[in-house]
Formats: sequence, structure tokens, C-alpha cells
Amino acid sequence: MSYMRGDPYVFVSGYDNEEYINIWSKQRTPDDDPPYLTKNYISLDKFDELVVMRMAELIDEGKLEATITRAVKNNGGNVGCCALELQKIPKWLGSLKKKETA
Repeated sequence: MSYMRGDPYVFVSGYDNEEYINIWSKQRTPDDDPPYLTKNYISLDKFDELVVMRMAELIDEGKLEATITRAVKNNGGNVGCCALELQKIPKWLGSLKKKETA
């Protein structure tokens, strides 16, 4: 499963026969000292839908390659990042360019 360490800390967990993406982040407002920890849970199926919608936007904006490069640089050693590196990105990236509409 993909995960991110640090802030935010993002990981997958399962309970009640369903998987969830967990997003834990330190939040700070001017009155907070120290910052408090926020925890959000989203169904993994819904999160996957969001991921592919965002990927389509990144393709349209011409930002997918830069985002992949940044993800590998900033998250090396995390399971999802290792899978991303193994995909041989340049090989399939060309087929994901924005489609021109007629």
C-alpha cells in the first residue's frame, strides 16, 4: 500500500471490512501552541477515484511528469513510490499526453 511519512502522514488502514486512506496532519492556528493533530479518513475506493481524476488534470495541465519526479524525489523508500519507480515512467508517459479535441 502507498503511504507517505512526515507531515502529512498518509496511510491505508482497514476495519469493518473496508479500507480507508488516513491523512494525519499537524495544523496550526495563531492560538495553537503546540499545533494539534487532525485526522481524516476517506474510503479507499473514493480516494482512488480522486487520484485518477487528479491525474487526468495533471495530464491536461502538462504537469504529470514533474509531479512524478517530485513524488519520487520527496518520498523515496515509501511503498507506493517504489512501485512508481518500477513503472519505467518515460516508457508509458508519452501515451498519457493531453488529447486534442477537434
